[in-house]
Amino acid sequence: MGRIASASANDAQTTRAIAAIEAYLNQLLNQNVTPNITVHLVRNRVETLETIALTRDNLSSLLDLLQKTPYDGATRLDALKPSDNSDLVILVTDGLATYGLTKLAVAGKALVYTLNDGLAVAADTEVLLVFGERL
Repeated sequence: MGRIASASANDAQTTRAIAAIEAYLNQLLNQNVTPNITVHLVRNRVETLETIALTRDNLSSLLDLLQKTPYDGATRLDALKPSDNSDLVILVTDGLATYGLTKLAVAGKALVYTLNDGLAVAADTEVLLVFGERL
């Protein structure tokens, strides 16, 4: 799961994005799926915050981690490179590549869901679309 730590994100946008992630993860748990989740934070570089096998018992701690993360940096979308064994990437972003290349150097077979939570800014939807199509 990639979360853009952009300074342009505000509390309302973050709350909406986390609610969408929570609903999706609850659907997986309701189907008795136990996904392995790695949370990456994308600023000018990618930081790995946590890797967990998601259960009902630790869902709230994962959501708390996302809620408490400071969103204060530039966005370097080209730094996000899902591993080859990723099945799914949920990218929550304001859609602005403010640092680095706008051409994404991604590889792998993962399905990509992009949540654009930057309603107040002009997202680069072409870059986000290419990101989804490249995986």
